[in-house]
Amino acid sequence: MNQNYAKYLQLLRGKNIKNSLLLDVGAGGGEFIEMCDSMEDYEIHAIEFSTKSAGYITGIVGENKFYTKEVSEIDFAGKKFGVITMWGVLEHISNPKKELRICKEILDDNGRILILVPNFRSRAFMILGIDVPTLNPRTHLNYFGKKSMSVLCENVGLHIDEYYQELPVI
Repeated sequence: MNQNYAKYLQLLRGKNIKNSLLLDVGAGGGEFIEMCDSMEDYEIHAIEFSTKSAGYITGIVGENKFYTKEVSEIDFAGKKFGVITMWGVLEHISNPKKELRICKEILDDNGRILILVPNFRSRAFMILGIDVPTLNPRTHLNYFGKKSMSVLCENVGLHIDEYYQELPVI
């Protein structure tokens, strides 16, 4: 994943985003925010439910920028973010439309939301079929292809600027 993080940080650099506030939704073990902290000049905020990584993440972002609630339950006190990342998050959320709508509301006018989700119609799925490890019906509540992601984004007033497919499982 670190190669993916570096790739997308490089792409974000080229977007000329002036707002340096970054919100990482679903920070996991903190690898991405650690990379941002060492490579970029972002003011990082992070959301994560896992208590295992809370101490580590708080050490990077500080207690007042670490949240353990859904985006829709947090009062950001009028903050607008230049970058919002959702690395493997939307497939776990029971109402992705609601959470993505709130992300749009807290996104700066020139900001970007970077979303990574398992793609039900990916090349990995076409090659490996049901054995592709990104399909996990025990924890994934939603699956997205390019069209369904486009519809979701349109429903909340966003558009897909760029679309990529990663094949880390092959």
